[in-house]
Parts: sequence; structure tokens; C-alpha cells
Amino acid sequence: MKRLTFVMDSPEGLHVTEAGPLVKTAQQYPCTITLSHGDKIVDAKKMLSVLRLGAKYGDRIMATFDGAYEQEAAEAFAAIVTPAE
Repeated sequence: MKRLTFVMDSPEGLHVTEAGPLVKTAQQYPCTITLSHGDKIVDAKKMLSVLRLGAKYGDRIMATFDGAYEQEAAEAFAAIVTPAE
């Protein structure tokens, strides 16, 4: 299992423009990928689920990768998000 914490860096928060690349990337890998924010945990491969996270500018989101190609999936996510320090 791999984990990656990133920061929502869009002033508008998490909406379709930001969620689209995350969902598209997640769908390319057979592993289970979830996103969590606060007490919400959602399937990163489903657009509506990702949008329901309701993350705002500056919020931290954790991505969890579990299964086949989890390392590659985590690296692909790291390339499109702003990792948390």
C-alpha cells in the first residue's frame, strides 16, 4: 500500500477542472485508489465521488493506492498534484 498526501492548490477548490485529471489517471491503473479528506473516503475512479470530497484551497487530501501497479499509480498522481510538505 502506498500513500500520497497533497494540497489542493486551486483557488476554486476541488471541482471538475482539477478532479478530471485525477479521475482519468486513477482509471488507468488496476489497483484500488481512494481519496480521503476529513471523514470522507471516496473512490478516485469516480468523478462524482471525488467532487463530493468538497476540498477547498489549501486542504490536504490523502490518496491511497493498493494492489497491482500501486507504485506506478502513486508516481502518476505525484506528477499532477502538489505534494504536501
